[in-house]
Amino acid sequence: DIEMSEKQMREIFGIEKNEIYHISAKTSEGVENLLNAVISIIPPPEKNDTGESALKALIFDSFYDTHRGVVVCIRVFEGNIQRGESIKFLGSNISDNAQEVGIFVPEMKTGEIISAGEIGYIVTGVKSVSDARVGDTVIKFENSRIREFEKNDTLPLGGYKENNPVVYANLFVSNDSKGDYHVLRSSLEKLKLNDASLEFTPFHSPFLGIGFRCGFNGILHMDVIRERLKREYNLEVNITPPSVVYRVKIAGQTSLKEIFHPSELPENVKLEFFEPMARVEIILPNQYYGNVIQIIIEKRGELLTSANPNIILCEMPLSEVITNLNDNLKSASSGYASMSYSVAEYRPASLVKLDIALNDEIYPIFSRIEANKNVIFKANELVEKLKNTIPKQWIEVKIQARVGGKILASAKISPLRKDVTAKLYGGDVTRKRKLLEKQKKGKAKMKSLGKVQVPSDIFLKII
Repeated sequence: DIEMSEKQMREIFGIEKNEIYHISAKTSEGVENLLNAVISIIPPPEKNDTGESALKALIFDSFYDTHRGVVVCIRVFEGNIQRGESIKFLGSNISDNAQEVGIFVPEMKTGEIISAGEIGYIVTGVKSVSDARVGDTVIKFENSRIREFEKNDTLPLGGYKENNPVVYANLFVSNDSKGDYHVLRSSLEKLKLNDASLEFTPFHSPFLGIGFRCGFNGILHMDVIRERLKREYNLEVNITPPSVVYRVKIAGQTSLKEIFHPSELPENVKLEFFEPMARVEIILPNQYYGNVIQIIIEKRGELLTSANPNIILCEMPLSEVITNLNDNLKSASSGYASMSYSVAEYRPASLVKLDIALNDEIYPIFSRIEANKNVIFKANELVEKLKNTIPKQWIEVKIQARVGGKILASAKISPLRKDVTAKLYGGDVTRKRKLLEKQKKGKAKMKSLGKVQVPSDIFLKII
């Protein structure tokens, strides 16, 4: 229904009717009108060609070619660049030769020169995409004014911010995969050649073995990396739930410490927590407004003023955004709601560390950082999951969720019991009592010496 779609676009986004173009990518209908509108409405780039010695180009994308190295996509603001000339990336301070230059038509077409106002590419000999980051500025290495430029703070072109990971998760090779730690490391290194925003460091888990702690730009980025590992390198990986980086200030100190996992929190000191916030924009039909507001409140969100009744603006902790917010919105709005978010600043928060103890022994792998207002609900939920997941053992397993020394939730898993009287038949009842008493003493001894056996896949089952 074209008319209904136009009406919704005008009402929700405030778009004028003459700004809406009817286009079909399948039949090419309306494409020519769109291209003519682009030419007439969007102003051309300003051409400031002041000579060969004043090259200034902005990198807006880059990728790795196995045979030619890093290829950078650039927009030339000043000067020009020819094949064979030496270039320098100001941000990484790396210099190399322009082995090939060209433009997009839309495929890559080799040329001899790219001038001011043009968009093209440069094939370099650089071996890592991280040395040619998006947003960096390219100049000529032979430029006699490089020293003068480097002192001038206005030289690097603006428009891009450096990508910093905001979501972290641990990757481990699945038992069903044919790969191992070294194969996973090699695969991540190859992915990083094409994806400079991916970060990873070795990480060891007592349950899942050796893996990597990876930093991503968001949940979508994490899913893309997992899918690429599966498709391109035939690797099935286990990914722990995504988390954010908290900051804590220890009483009596002024500096902040970054916390990637609750086990890194210092013990027996007073802590002040800071958590990253996110600014969320939700677009939805009016009839689902109440359902979505309820979700925002449950996620510790704060509503902001919005001039459009079909758009909800709010701020909430980033940790709440990455834990099923999008799924909850889809469920509450019959799939109509859509969201986008951007990371804001760190703010003080009322948070606590939730620990899990099995027979009075703390297991750091299950520790979490939770909001104080939700910690009792989360404690009961986690204890119930563990009770239904940990297999029965020869000793009784006592599960406790603690905050400091306070127990918020607990459960017990009854022990396995052998029927020691099965072979008895007839005789005096004292024989049966004697065997049962002997079993009771053995159980008591086993409880004092025994240790809870936690299967390696238990962590994956509860997430």
